[in-house]
Amino acid sequence: FLLKNLRVKIDRKGRNAKELTVRRGELIEIENSSRNWWRARNFLGDSGHVPHNILEEIEIEHRPLVCTL
Repeated sequence: FLLKNLRVKIDRKGRNAKELTVRRGELIEIENSSRNWWRARNFLGDSGHVPHNILEEIEIEHRPLVCTL
């Protein structure tokens, strides 16, 4: 199946406690996209807001893991 993910296009340092610091190429998941600043979570579990215009949607195909012994 396909999952939609967002990738960060440029580095951006959070300027206050509500903003999430992100790095170019980082994959993040969006918790709320109802405004210009989207609430996001990185894979370390940190959450905060990032401007939507520095994000791009990508698709990653997930396949089941096959164990061969």
